[in-house]
Amino acid sequence: VRSFVVRNPSFGAAPIQEFFRANDVNQGFRQTIDKLRETDPKAAREIMEESRRRGNFVDLDQTRRMITNLMDHVNKISKIPDEEIPPAEKRQKIDDIYRQIIKASRGALKMQEKANERMREKMKEKGLLDE
Repeated sequence: VRSFVVRNPSFGAAPIQEFFRANDVNQGFRQTIDKLRETDPKAAREIMEESRRRGNFVDLDQTRRMITNLMDHVNKISKIPDEEIPPAEKRQKIDDIYRQIIKASRGALKMQEKANERMREKMKEKGLLDE
C-alpha cells in the first residue's frame, strides 16, 4: 500500500482504513442483533427490517468480501516471479487493483455516512441528540 501511495499521492489509503473501521462498527450492530435473535427473534427481525427500511443500516459485507478478494489478488500478483511478469507490469496491475479498492471503500463510506446522517436526524427529532 505504501508504495502505491507514494506513486499516487491523491489516492491515499485512508479510505480503506476508514472502511474497515466502519465495517467493524457495522459488525458490532449485527452481533447485537444476533444476540437478541437468540432471546427474541421477532424483535431482532423487526429492528433489522426497520433499520434497513429507514436507511439507518448499510450492509457492508459484500464490499468487505470484494475488498478482501482484491487484496488477496494483490498478494498473489506480488508473489509472481519477475521472470513471468516484469516488475513495471506488476506495479501497474497492483496499482489498478488498489484504485478499485479505494473507489469501493469511498463508495461504501459515502453510503454509510448518509445512513449515519439519517440516524442523527431521527435521534434529533426524538430529542435523543443535541443540535
